[in-house]
Amino acid sequence: MNFLNFTIPTIIQIYIIILILRFWMQSINLTIYNPFTEFIIKITDTFLSKIQKILPVNDQKIITFIIAYILTLFNLLFSIWYAKYINLITFNILFIGIIELLYYFGRIVFWFMLIRSILNFINYQYHYNSINNTLFYLTEFFLVPIRKFLPLIGGIDFSIAILLLLLVALNHLRIDILLFIDPNLTKIIYSIQYLI
Repeated sequence: MNFLNFTIPTIIQIYIIILILRFWMQSINLTIYNPFTEFIIKITDTFLSKIQKILPVNDQKIITFIIAYILTLFNLLFSIWYAKYINLITFNILFIGIIELLYYFGRIVFWFMLIRSILNFINYQYHYNSINNTLFYLTEFFLVPIRKFLPLIGGIDFSIAILLLLLVALNHLRIDILLFIDPNLTKIIYSIQYLI
């Protein structure tokens, strides 16, 4: 059973992340084609097209978000069921699912920002690589508003560092919000090491 407890949530989380990436690319109208974006589209297209026939929604962005949310809920429910706390689930799990989906998104942004800052440090010409160019367009959306309030200081751009600190702060806020929504369920989820 330990194998299932690791394998099932891991596979689900990976697919949630892939769906979030697709939603993110659709939201900013990213049209760059490279192995990374083609992989995201290919691995989600068949599944989403089948779901689109069931759901009365034409917008693929909305369908992508709905499926990611449903998988997040399923992942939560599976972890709680495996820990034998299924009888303690309340209606609040629906709100917790939304917070957790946002957390997945924040975690992706955090790692993408770290990767971008490392690439920027190693090679100032990384924008010319198509995959790194994709990374630039995905992350730049979050940095532009910060730069409006925090211009270059001594020729150094601190926008990535500010965003990383903001994401860490939001992660702490996430735990506070979850405790406010349902303290008992949050403690149970935390005790089974779902909230990492």
